[in-house]
Amino acid sequence: MARVGINGALSGLMGDAVFRNFNGQTYLSARPDKVNNPRTENQQTQRLKLRNIINIYGAMKDALKDNFQAKAPRQSDYTRFQACNLSRPAVYMTMHEGDWNRGSVVAPYIVSFGTLPAIEYNIEDGWMVSNLKVSTLMLNPDTSILDLTSAITKENEDWKKGDTLEIITCTQKVMTGNEPNTYPYTQCSHANIHLTDDFKKPLASLLNGIEIKVNEDGCLCVKIPSEGGAALVRKRGEGRDTMTSVQLLEICNPTFDTYHSEERKQLAIASYAKKK
Repeated sequence: MARVGINGALSGLMGDAVFRNFNGQTYLSARPDKVNNPRTENQQTQRLKLRNIINIYGAMKDALKDNFQAKAPRQSDYTRFQACNLSRPAVYMTMHEGDWNRGSVVAPYIVSFGTLPAIEYNIEDGWMVSNLKVSTLMLNPDTSILDLTSAITKENEDWKKGDTLEIITCTQKVMTGNEPNTYPYTQCSHANIHLTDDFKKPLASLLNGIEIKVNEDGCLCVKIPSEGGAALVRKRGEGRDTMTSVQLLEICNPTFDTYHSEERKQLAIASYAKKK
């Protein structure tokens, strides 16, 4: 059974999750198999779900920094990301595909969790269309951070200078070759745009290749990779903490549909079966 220490850190077992504390950090891993482990399908399913969550965190680590509000003292984004997503739709990779922290599938995971109002969005023709109004923004090579700041703060009353808009994109890739060398993996890009009066710094210099546009309704849109996902995250400094919005990664990813199937689940379970 997991226990909560005086500093709010978890340790011990919670289902098939193992919480350990080391040098002030909390680490979460799947419970190792034992001879007396009944290995029910539910237990194996939890372990399989955890593998993709752990692996994709490695690909998204930089983009997830400070995205989880009100963590316990010394609690990490790593453990909060896992805790938030254990109940999200499962990805089932075989032992080989998920080995060595390499394989990961872009899934509709929670990428930030806090108390700020969420940015709402939906997918239209390969673009993630947000409810963030920026109709006065004219996008061109000379568009500055000041231009974006002015558009957002004028047209969205709950936004103010000093807030940060983070854009995240995840691209689904597949390592190809002979069968032992084939597995899905994730490439992630992100841009943290601090809303300031900086009229000299071009907005394009922060986007890291991420495509944005303003649609006919004056809403900010982000191009989703042809196979992958995207998210917009709102952040606001509050003392030593960072307030955030609750945001999901919106995906358009046939690979997720494949690896979320019952067929893949049974294939993955079989790959972990003990050799007789």
